[in-house]
Amino acid sequence: MTLQLVEPISKYSPTPYDDAIFACHDLTKTYRGKRVNFVLQPLDLTLRLGEITAVVGENGNGKTTLLKLIAGEHGKDGGQMHYPQFSTTRPTDWYTIKQNLSYIPQEIPRWYGTVREQLIFSAATHGVPVEKIDQLVDFLIGRLRLDRYNDARWQELSGGYKMRFALAKALVKKPRLLIIDEPLANLDVNAQVIFLDDLRAFATTPGSPMAVILTSQHLHEVERISDNIIFMRDGHTLYSGQTQSFGDDRGQNSYELATNVSLNTLQTLARRDLPEATIEQNGYNFLIRTPISVDRSDVLTFLIQNDVTPDYFRDISKSTRRLFTE
Repeated sequence: MTLQLVEPISKYSPTPYDDAIFACHDLTKTYRGKRVNFVLQPLDLTLRLGEITAVVGENGNGKTTLLKLIAGEHGKDGGQMHYPQFSTTRPTDWYTIKQNLSYIPQEIPRWYGTVREQLIFSAATHGVPVEKIDQLVDFLIGRLRLDRYNDARWQELSGGYKMRFALAKALVKKPRLLIIDEPLANLDVNAQVIFLDDLRAFATTPGSPMAVILTSQHLHEVERISDNIIFMRDGHTLYSGQTQSFGDDRGQNSYELATNVSLNTLQTLARRDLPEATIEQNGYNFLIRTPISVDRSDVLTFLIQNDVTPDYFRDISKSTRRLFTE
């Protein structure tokens, strides 16, 4: 890891930092190889206490690179980084930063001993008073539903429970910034919902809120709990802002549909009954685009009236899923 000093906040403060835990301006990173070159294009980002920021996009587009830069696992090539809660007038030192953040990579490192032993050891090494260690470990084990794996070892845990353990270990130090790479990858549908709800609760804990940034391919799940969302493609940031504001400036509505009716049939029916719409194949699904004036109820009515049974239907007009189709 390359340790780098960052510029003081006064040089690039575009917004108030009262509740910010991390901020960057024109942050860049370049990888050069024999066959593949990658550039994380200049990026501005602020992470605030009590907020969850989701980073989405296809694989190989810079999501993990961004997380590693924030965590100090990679050195930046350009731009400025700042951690306002830990430094305001002097260069930031990584020792202080590392004491206040937790980073969970997608590939969780192997550990030894039992779940409980590991959590006790981690609590001790991070300065938790001896008399409070058992209470803290019991709380995290219970809160993250690890009770039955209290005495389990690495090889006895599934991928999903390894992630829960990793979260428990990360939370032992009570970080101000939590960075997680693809935490939902090995979780089933129900576990994903529970895990994200747990994240939401921990991020907004009264008295000790955290800023959370995570990457995920599970768009609809993370959009449900995230305050902010970043969409990346080929190293470029196509959107960075509040999740609820995405699509506010759109010029049309977009819907995804799965049905056993053919594309030609759908297009023929639309020309007759929904002439404002365009329909195209999008992998296994169909993509329906309409003017803003045509809402989801209009599209569903069109489908029902023509005996088209949807196996799947979703309004993606205000979802970053729409960017995957463009």
